[in-house]
Amino acid sequence: MKYGIVFLLVSSCISYFAFHSPWHLILLWPAVAFFMVSQAYFQNSANVFWKLPNGTRPVEATWLLLPYLAFARIVWEIQVLFDSSDPFNQVTEKLIIARRLKADEFPQDVALVIDLTSEFVDPPLVRQHPGYVAEPVLDAAAIGFKKALLLADRASEVEGKVLIHCANGSGRSGHVSAIFLIAWREAKSAADAIRMVQDARPCVSLNAKQVETVREAYFYVDKIRRTVIGFGADE
Repeated sequence: MKYGIVFLLVSSCISYFAFHSPWHLILLWPAVAFFMVSQAYFQNSANVFWKLPNGTRPVEATWLLLPYLAFARIVWEIQVLFDSSDPFNQVTEKLIIARRLKADEFPQDVALVIDLTSEFVDPPLVRQHPGYVAEPVLDAAAIGFKKALLLADRASEVEGKVLIHCANGSGRSGHVSAIFLIAWREAKSAADAIRMVQDARPCVSLNAKQVETVREAYFYVDKIRRTVIGFGADE
């Protein structure tokens, strides 16, 4: 909601200047782009970014959203320039958490890549990886815990390492990585899963919604396990 309000205010300010400027037709472009992104946050849906399963975005959507996409990319490049964190960190032998990686930063022996960004398109080397999966999530938002558990189930079956990344390797990838640890029985609780991820990558910081999603995943998995144990005891 906070991001939606901010982007709506940006759109409103640009629109105001657009209608009081001879360059109004040009200024309306970023106004529309930021307005669309604000609606994505109000609706809690990444669909406005039109990110396809292969990680690309239609040319028409790219042009329409270009002012926002350019803004997000510039901010990201500045963050990476001054960020002392590693591009990626290994949480367990199988699980890697990362920010958006450049082509020359991609680690070896990765069998599955889960791209959680909605606003970015990965380099071709990453997108063309045979195990690449795009699951767009809005910045600072949370994935549905059942969807995350399905991804974890799929990931458990691959031979090799699983790399989960978002823009900065913090919130989105942090809470999904924690859910993977819960699904794989690597963590004893939601708090333990979050701690393990933060120990591996100290820059991980989850907001209240992301923490709640990890807890929901833990209680859901724990309930299923208790049910299965109960059936076994009856036998």
